[in-house]
Amino acid sequence: MKVIVYRSGKSRKGHNLYEVDLNSLGDHKVSGNHFIFRCPWCTDKESWKLYYNFKIGIGFCFRCESVIITKGALQPKSEVINLSWINFLKMEKYLDISWTDPAIISNDVKVELSKRKYFYGLDAMQKFNLRYFYGVNDELVLVLPNSFPDKLQVDSFQTSILKGQIHGPKYVTYSQTKRIYYLDKLKKSMPLIITEGIFDSIAVSDSLNDEVLACPILGKSLSSHQLKQLYQSLKQVKPSEVVVSLDGDVNRQSKVKVCNQILSIDSSLKTYYIDLPDKLDPEEAVAAGVYKECLSRAQRVYP
Repeated sequence: MKVIVYRSGKSRKGHNLYEVDLNSLGDHKVSGNHFIFRCPWCTDKESWKLYYNFKIGIGFCFRCESVIITKGALQPKSEVINLSWINFLKMEKYLDISWTDPAIISNDVKVELSKRKYFYGLDAMQKFNLRYFYGVNDELVLVLPNSFPDKLQVDSFQTSILKGQIHGPKYVTYSQTKRIYYLDKLKKSMPLIITEGIFDSIAVSDSLNDEVLACPILGKSLSSHQLKQLYQSLKQVKPSEVVVSLDGDVNRQSKVKVCNQILSIDSSLKTYYIDLPDKLDPEEAVAAGVYKECLSRAQRVYP
């Protein structure tokens, strides 16, 4: 069957929509109501990220965000094009979270977190307002909300799958627009550290006794929405300095680029980047006891 590619201005992220014959996708695995395929449109052809919900006839790739439908799919194409991670998973009633409950970490969560290189104490979990739930296939999912303190409404959050769903995405962000997590905890004259991942930010903040605030951007550069968010935050609270602390496998040019993005908002900010050894990420560098030394050797970028 010929593949037809659709693009629509209605799609905020510009999803590619493909009408396909499932047999053309090759071998698959089964998880709950989903067939899981290797996505043919991803650069990593061995990546099992394409989830097809055989109950509704719609699939979604968690890497490249391509959408697939088959002939006879009940949902109109106009609705499919607006598909996002959150409403894709909502189709399975994946989320059942009460945001009014206090952060409670179960023994199961503690066991899974203990397998990470950095030790996450219970107070660190509560301090970052973490919650958890069990997914449709009994995955253990840690929820990291972008809001402090407890609020009835949370506009964005990320989940980290700690156990189960081996072939699914490790992290899923539930937000129409990518945000800088935990930025609302920034205090006047506090150093701000920019990391890629949420566990990196928790490990750095916790290990430095909250003398700094580490915030994850969930990527290697700031999105336009994150720049606007940072601009609004800096109008109210200005940090003493900003340190870009991306993973050790990120090249220097990319780190300087993020520094320049920050300086484009406020050229008077003292802005630095750090290099981590042996391709460690910040969480691993903290666990190895070398993060503070790397931080002391941060290199400043000037406008």
